[in-house]
Amino acid sequence: MPWQPPDTNTADPETRRQLIADLADANPENRLRAIDLVSQWYYEDRAVVEEALPHIVALLADPERAVRISAAYTVGEVGGPPVAADLLGALDSASADRSLQLVIVKAMGKVNHPEIAERLAYIFHLTQSRCLRVAARKAIERIGTPEALAMLVC
Repeated sequence: MPWQPPDTNTADPETRRQLIADLADANPENRLRAIDLVSQWYYEDRAVVEEALPHIVALLADPERAVRISAAYTVGEVGGPPVAADLLGALDSASADRSLQLVIVKAMGKVNHPEIAERLAYIFHLTQSRCLRVAARKAIERIGTPEALAMLVC
């Protein structure tokens, strides 16, 4: 039976150690479960998120597509402006995978950063993919700053 975290709102040191270990586990299912746990603890134990975030950012380049998708979603959800460059790099690396690009574009909408808004505007105005254009527009609207919104009318 795989390791399961305790049913609490905070992680004890052993749970944190196991969570970090699972983020680097050879089994992609363990990596996916660990990413999901970090997302769940976001509002309850930010220290766990802060400790795990660099490991999840590294999973943006994981060999398993499902892990990359889950990592992109979580990095956007919990990372904030410090992960902007990581999401931009992941987007560049995902040029052949439209579904992964879509997840990353949606994640980018949760990160209020000027470079993110600029890239989203570029996608909105120049991509051939209707899905990516719509996602980029919604992401810019979610960022919601006057500077970001102005990029929709350029």
